Amino acid sequence: MHCNLTSHNIDEKDFSMYCLVASIINGCNYCMNVHIGKLRKHNCSSETIRDIGRIVSVIKAAGDVLEIERMRSYDFVVREESF
Repeated sequence: MHCNLTSHNIDEKDFSMYCLVASIINGCNYCMNVHIGKLRKHNCSSETIRDIGRIVSVIKAAGDVLEIERMRSYDFVVREESF
């Protein structure tokens, strides 16, 4: 999924960080590499990029756990076969 937002009032470095977050959530390696490259051009440290990845990964994992728990609490009803 390619995002082509060209008119915004967000600092370019911050915008690249937001795009990296979205890329990590969507699991798009190509986009992650593009946005990491842009962040490096803005002199963003490897530690900052790593921290973004760590924070997003924890938040995504927490969301996944909540979704699994929501699904587990669903009352599953076995339907009789109707042949």
